[in-house]
Amino acid sequence: MSDEIQQVMVIVNLGDDALPNEINRATTQLYRQLLKSNADNVAKPRNDTLEAGAKGDPVTLGVIALGVGVAIAPEVVKLIDSWLKRRYLDSGSSIAIKLGNDEISFPVAASSSPAELEALTDRFVALLKKHSSPRE
Repeated sequence: MSDEIQQVMVIVNLGDDALPNEINRATTQLYRQLLKSNADNVAKPRNDTLEAGAKGDPVTLGVIALGVGVAIAPEVVKLIDSWLKRRYLDSGSSIAIKLGNDEISFPVAASSSPAELEALTDRFVALLKKHSSPRE
């Protein structure tokens, strides 16, 4: 099977009380980290610019589109985990990778064990393979 590139959505959720500019800032920080990866493409929605006093949809603001194949999945998981460890996120925060109707959530723990990272990587690879399989 070839390493087909899948378009996934990385979703940054800082909780119900987060302000749009906080979500935008966190999303931009993760976006910059993902740009350093070997992902096929990394894109941030253009409608995330906030005017003073504007209200935004946090889901729209917290989204990064990422083109990724099976070979790069471990790097993406490690990068997101590393980014989470550098931030002080509370328990209401989360990062998720979504492809179609499937979603993988990242724990917002101060330290993820190697076993947890391996399990996340395995789930991400399985998700990519599932969506790249030919449908009959």
